[in-house]
Amino acid sequence: MFTSFLCTFFNIFQASFPVRYKSTKDKNDWTTQGIKIFCKHERSLYAFAKNSNGPKAKAHYIIYCKVLKESYKRSKEATLQ
Repeated sequence: MFTSFLCTFFNIFQASFPVRYKSTKDKNDWTTQGIKIFCKHERSLYAFAKNSNGPKAKAHYIIYCKVLKESYKRSKEATLQ
């Protein structure tokens, strides 16, 4: 009796909440290997600047982020053309 209930329950549950598969393809065609390295370095700079008390580290991080943002823009523009 319980197994028939469980079977019915699972059928209704699976029909109500179907499994959705995500595509593993990278949707960001503009992302290059250099930008990925840039981002990895930016994350390490963020951790260093957050734990550091010196204003030079934070200023360097801010400048690095500005350069990274510019490289994002240029890479996206290059892929759109």
